[in-house]
Amino acid sequence: MQEYAIAAFWLFIGMVSVGGIWGDVRKREMKQKSLENILLNQEKLDDTTTEKLIELVEGKPQNMFRDLKIAGFITLGTAVGLAVMGWFLPGSETFKVMLGVSALVGCISFGLHTAAHFVAKTEK
Repeated sequence: MQEYAIAAFWLFIGMVSVGGIWGDVRKREMKQKSLENILLNQEKLDDTTTEKLIELVEGKPQNMFRDLKIAGFITLGTAVGLAVMGWFLPGSETFKVMLGVSALVGCISFGLHTAAHFVAKTEK
């Protein structure tokens, strides 16, 4: 029975990931199609209007430092949550395994924070 629960969990994670990616792709396609229709239907657009339309399609410029810091804090919280979950699961081996997984996620968090600082230095 536990195998079905594990399989269902990973199936759910996969479906959510694919659904999110598909949704983002569809949004981008719709924006590009709208821009294409506007540009094809207009005979002449001035440069400022064209730049504004392209900016709307491309979106805001991304702040990689901020994004990496946020991801680092999220993974740090996940690492703590995994350790706490391991504490409540039955068996001493389970706690050790979850502690190891928690340490791995904590290292990923550290890497994200470090990457954020490198990005901040290169953006200056």
